Amino acid sequence: MTISSARLSLHRSLPYIGIVCLFLAGGCATSPSERQGQRSDIEIGTTTKADVLKRYGAPDLVQMLPDGEIATYRPSASPQAKPTVSVPTVQAGPAGMMTTQNQTVEPGLGKNTRSSNRLQTELQIRYDQQGVVRELIQ
Repeated sequence: MTISSARLSLHRSLPYIGIVCLFLAGGCATSPSERQGQRSDIEIGTTTKADVLKRYGAPDLVQMLPDGEIATYRPSASPQAKPTVSVPTVQAGPAGMMTTQNQTVEPGLGKNTRSSNRLQTELQIRYDQQGVVRELIQ
């Protein structure tokens, strides 16, 4: 095998090597705590009910138990489609004529009303009688 044929062979296999590397790197994308069903912002035995309420708001469902309670947070619904508002505008056109165009106005003046703290998957949190997180159920 000559040097030029070895280079050609290597050149042909580079895309395949790149694809394999992408798949291998993609497997490392999830941290071990995420795979075990734990969230980094909620520590079992440390985080209190008040901390969770401050971060996620009121739960969607609360189940009372003899030794505490289970709070269920469900993922937020998909955002509703916002109606478009068109406003006709008059502009000077060629040869002294006027032209009208419809301009779309974004409702809310571009304000992002979507809550970033809402969950993407359902989360259940079991509290003890003192209001401390004892278990995360996903």
